[in-house]
Amino acid sequence: MTKEFSSFPRMLLRIYQVIATLFAISVLPLSAQKVEKASWELVSAEKDLNIYTRTSEGSPIKEIQITTTIESTMQRVTDLLSDVPNYKLWVYKCNEAKRIKTTSSNDFHYYVETALPYPFSNRDLSVHSVQWWNRETGAYHSRSVAAANAVPQKKGIVRITEFESKWEIRPRNDGRVDIVYTARANPGGEIPVWLVNLFITKGPLETMQKFTELARVFESSED
Repeated sequence: MTKEFSSFPRMLLRIYQVIATLFAISVLPLSAQKVEKASWELVSAEKDLNIYTRTSEGSPIKEIQITTTIESTMQRVTDLLSDVPNYKLWVYKCNEAKRIKTTSSNDFHYYVETALPYPFSNRDLSVHSVQWWNRETGAYHSRSVAAANAVPQKKGIVRITEFESKWEIRPRNDGRVDIVYTARANPGGEIPVWLVNLFITKGPLETMQKFTELARVFESSED
């Protein structure tokens, strides 16, 4: 009897700890849970391009994801992504694009400058990009993040310090490839909401449209 009662306070303490843990998980970090569980929301579907957005943790600017399927090959698409100087042909409002450091064929730094309408300052961005292949699925992956100090900052141009993009290219059995592009960028500076939207909706959309057009041109030119 004594032993049973001596363990009783310990049981109460354990029950209290469990209740306190459950309370902390379900109530205290509720806002954080909402961010973590935020799912992609379809906001537009046009010309075989599906556009999604979702809340980005720690940032007021949403992430964007664009998915599409095009008639092309893995080689053509990945070559296009690696050809940095020709980013000007398809990256939205790109004034300048160049490699600044090449560690290997799958690891390099590059620089881009983006034109903004007057009276706003242009933005530039230095990026560290890494690519890899999934041997089991044949899928190609690329992840690029801002490397703000990789090149000296130019006078009169605002340096973007918050940027991340991901590409996933998956081969199909019908001569097409699936493309999933995800991006998050903060243009920085004091600019109006409509201009921010260029970075999170219109910019990525027009970029993907031009990219897929070029990928298809490469295919048709060899037929």
